[in-house]
Amino acid sequence: MNILFILAGFGSGVLAASMGSIIAFTLCGMLAVAASLVTAYGADAGFLTHGFSTLTFGPFLGPYVAFASAVATAGYAGYRGHLESGTDIFTPLEKFKDAKVLLVGGLFGALGEVLLQLFAHLGLAPLTDGGALVVVIIGIIARILYGKGRIFGKYTGSEPRRFFPNKQETIYDAIIGGGIGLLTSTLALFLIQTGVDQTAMSYYPFIFFGISATMYYATAGGQPIPATHHITYPSAAAALVGIQAFGPIGLVLGIIFGICTSLFMDIVAKTFNSHVDTHIDPPAVTIATFFFILTFIKFLFI
Repeated sequence: MNILFILAGFGSGVLAASMGSIIAFTLCGMLAVAASLVTAYGADAGFLTHGFSTLTFGPFLGPYVAFASAVATAGYAGYRGHLESGTDIFTPLEKFKDAKVLLVGGLFGALGEVLLQLFAHLGLAPLTDGGALVVVIIGIIARILYGKGRIFGKYTGSEPRRFFPNKQETIYDAIIGGGIGLLTSTLALFLIQTGVDQTAMSYYPFIFFGISATMYYATAGGQPIPATHHITYPSAAAALVGIQAFGPIGLVLGIIFGICTSLFMDIVAKTFNSHVDTHIDPPAVTIATFFFILTFIKFLFI
């Protein structure tokens, strides 16, 4: 265990709780774009280790620490009555001036770092996106601790509860997912055909992740910007795998992933985040699930 990273995770959790999960995630996105581009195009090994791995996706702004701890702390703040609902992941908890809230954020931040290191120690890291999996686990822990209903929520309506999107939602999800998948896949093929090397292309999915995460600044401002990182990130990664395994026609895998991740996230949101009082992140569930599927595809064809 890297004790320094665990301590840094505690500090990151305190900071993230004070600013709120959406702002913390947006900062991660901004740094992800910059760090990915610089690393892909010639940064030295020191920048790779510290600028990309440690700062962006490590114990400073890594979603498994900063975003996850702020989400869990929002659940705690709702439990204590500070927030109307623990699902409110937009409000910076600084406004309540409650030291216990910050300490809870720190504890969840440290826990996120411990869990990620544990996955690596057990050899589980290559199976999926470990950071996304930690975000999911911490969300589940927070619901068990601070949620007043069941893990899937408590529905009290008279009509049957819906777990699947209706026809209009399904068409919309498929079009936006397919469109994003087409974008990430065709650009991936273009860059590969123009001679961008494999090492540089390995950072390609993180650029799209960062762009999608940065878009959340508009969401924090009240604009109805869609969440897309659960589409852009896996579809870009799938396009690279598909092209490597099957040649140019393999870009279709990225399009398929775009459609499937969009639809799957909607189902997860209706299952885990409807009629609840804490937040389990549907994009994180989607990313963890589809990177596991992508690992299986790589095992079979590469």
